[in-house]
Amino acid sequence: MFAKGALRRPVWPWGLIAVVLFCVGCQPAIDSTDSAKSLPLLSVDPLEHGRDADRWPSWRGENGQGIASGGKPAIKFSGSGGYRFKVSVPGQGSSSPVVWGDSVLLTSALATEPPTLVLLCFDRNTGRKRWQAEVGNAVGRSHAKNGHASASVATDGGRIFAFFGSTGLFCYDFDGNRKWRTDLGTLDHEYGTAASPVLFEETVIQVCDGTKGSYVAAYAKSDGQEVWKTNRPSKGSWSTPAFVDVDGATRTEMIINGTEASDADDQLVIAYDPVDGSQLWQVRGTTRLVTPTPIISGGWVYSISGRNGAIMAIRPGGEGDVTDSHVVWKRRRGGPYIPTGVAYRNRLYVVGDSGDLTCYNAGNGEKIWDARFRQSFTASLIAADGRIYALGERGTLFVVEAADQFRLLASNDMQSIRCLATPAVVDGDLMIRTEKHLYCIPGEPPPTSRTSSSSKSGSGATSKPTIDELPESPAPPKSPDQGESNLTPVGPPPKVTENAWPLFRGGPAAKGVAKSSLPEKLQRLWTFSVDDGGFESTAVIADGTVYADCTDGKLYAVDLKTGEKRWEFTTEFGFMASGDVHNGLAAVRGGAVYIGDVDGRFCCVDAKTGKQRWEFLADAEINSSPNFHKDNVVFSAQDENIYCLNATTGKLVWKCEIQDLIQSSVTVDDDRGFVVGCNGLLHVIDLVKGTKVRDVELGEPTICTPAVDGTTALVGTTGYRVVAMDWKQGEILWEYESDGRGDEFRSSPAVTDRLVIIGCRDEMLHAIDRKSGKVAWTFPTKDWIEGSPVVVGKRVFFGGCDGRLYALDLKTGKRLWDFQAGGTIYGSPAVAA
Repeated sequence: MFAKGALRRPVWPWGLIAVVLFCVGCQPAIDSTDSAKSLPLLSVDPLEHGRDADRWPSWRGENGQGIASGGKPAIKFSGSGGYRFKVSVPGQGSSSPVVWGDSVLLTSALATEPPTLVLLCFDRNTGRKRWQAEVGNAVGRSHAKNGHASASVATDGGRIFAFFGSTGLFCYDFDGNRKWRTDLGTLDHEYGTAASPVLFEETVIQVCDGTKGSYVAAYAKSDGQEVWKTNRPSKGSWSTPAFVDVDGATRTEMIINGTEASDADDQLVIAYDPVDGSQLWQVRGTTRLVTPTPIISGGWVYSISGRNGAIMAIRPGGEGDVTDSHVVWKRRRGGPYIPTGVAYRNRLYVVGDSGDLTCYNAGNGEKIWDARFRQSFTASLIAADGRIYALGERGTLFVVEAADQFRLLASNDMQSIRCLATPAVVDGDLMIRTEKHLYCIPGEPPPTSRTSSSSKSGSGATSKPTIDELPESPAPPKSPDQGESNLTPVGPPPKVTENAWPLFRGGPAAKGVAKSSLPEKLQRLWTFSVDDGGFESTAVIADGTVYADCTDGKLYAVDLKTGEKRWEFTTEFGFMASGDVHNGLAAVRGGAVYIGDVDGRFCCVDAKTGKQRWEFLADAEINSSPNFHKDNVVFSAQDENIYCLNATTGKLVWKCEIQDLIQSSVTVDDDRGFVVGCNGLLHVIDLVKGTKVRDVELGEPTICTPAVDGTTALVGTTGYRVVAMDWKQGEILWEYESDGRGDEFRSSPAVTDRLVIIGCRDEMLHAIDRKSGKVAWTFPTKDWIEGSPVVVGKRVFFGGCDGRLYALDLKTGKRLWDFQAGGTIYGSPAVAA
């Protein structure tokens, strides 16, 4: 029996489990209460009426919910035609269009040094730029994909409010005149800021999260004076707040979805009183790095938290921790990293970063259907006129019927390099910002539209649309044009040698120990730079060539002696930023380079020419480095599977379902593979059979790649510990926790006969006695250590987020020298020759 309101897990007859898993695969479990009930599909959503259709006043429209109030947006169009206007947008930015009447508002960062931040206003009827207001210079760090102009503005029709992180919060009028600026202090985070301002009564409210000193505050619309300020436990959140009315609309709650905190119990959905900033209630269960905005529908709050994190339906109201009393249902997996979903007509639609679109019943969380688009997603979903609009990063706008059967109505190619911003809908017109342009796609306004644009020319999609076919299912591995008979067999599995660093951690066992002899004092020989993106993962080296992947979506081959580019290999969808997971992405063996991308495409590239030999499509993005076992290449993907392919042909040898979100690379020792993940387990895999041998309990999740030496496996966790395990016996040998302020271990250890060396977010490099698990020495830096250390003879080398490469004495931890690289270092050193 269950107490009313208590979460329960479904009970399955054990004899049926094998049948269910065989038929439908391993579905995420649902925890639910008696309040979870199936809801019927509505023909009209409550948010589709009762609001002015000629405005989209903030991020994702009214209250951030992404639902258009009236109008019929186009279903089919072309990026080469069918639009009212297409105008260039200066600078770079991923803020979404905000529209009020005939004004379209954007932010951008001009390509100066430092970047100049601007607020832009375009005429909605013609696309003409009305004015451009310089706000100031960009301040602080940011991720290459985020930039300094991610937050969308908010407007009440008289004033425009824009947030630019440490540069400040600004108010402008509709003629481009600054009314006030408020200094928000230093908001430092390695990925920058992105939460958009929201308006409540006579205040503008801003989430100001950083690595330290996070808070949310309200400022007077009239003059920018602080009204209230509340500290937050967060160490970085990019979620824009949303509001929900409770108790018969007598109380309004402001919801902020998720928070990255040191303590997993502090990873929360939090409700605040927008009047005075007091914290009302919180729900545990989100994950780290939460971006999506809270979704409000039917009086409930929906949290879709973090990459493959929980999806929760929460009943608002209450006080304190309401996790056990107010969570109506919870799916423990399925949340996206960045895109916000949409609750529409009693259905909850969620799109994943790698293109999985899923429809859930909003009342009980049951999955109704899912589909996959071959495109990555950063933009959030919007809904209008019975349709869901999903804009992919490669410039395709997918239009799907909002129904209980998947039906793709159109795939519209915007012919643009990149699309990160979420579209807006006003009077049926679609406003779409791409990397370089702003488009207006004309639609049909509602009959009662009061806007002057109702007489615009252009063809709206009013007739029954032609139905396109579902994007083709994942393709089998492709063979090269010359046929398999001409494939060059791969050589033996790679080893660390004097002249080679072929894998993320050097050798297959991931111990991070080099064979090279380096001079006592290193000197810079060359620097290789690119125009866009950053090198955030670990390079690999073989045959006098350095192979490094970049966030610009290219794999580069660089001459080891001269630093000259030999070739570049471009992926269609780009690579996962390793600043998220701190692994390598490439591996080299026998004249071939192996690498996976965010679309799940795993490629084999000729090491001399850069030409693709074959590719294999996994079911989700790949954000870790491959490894090798005999004639095969093995890697993990975000679909909770380990894949084993023939390294010569790319044919699937086996696929092992781990039932865990794996972000580490696969470590190989003899015929065993080792991975760790979000479930807090070390998974041991038989690499010959492709089956799981055993799990060893770690206690906390981890994204670190384990190091293996004989029967000992060593790994750091997000729970501030380093764990040594006897994987064969399934026993913990010792656990180490920093004596200083606890923080996450996110780098992979370097392991010698005597020491285990590992970096931590407590800004220390830790050396631990291999036998006892006690501290041998620590070395302090000025920022987090995300990259993994490497041992070379009697020295340790590692890079820090402070942009320095350090060389330490292995025995004492004494600094020998350091080198200022100039940018945040996420990758590990690679050592050869």
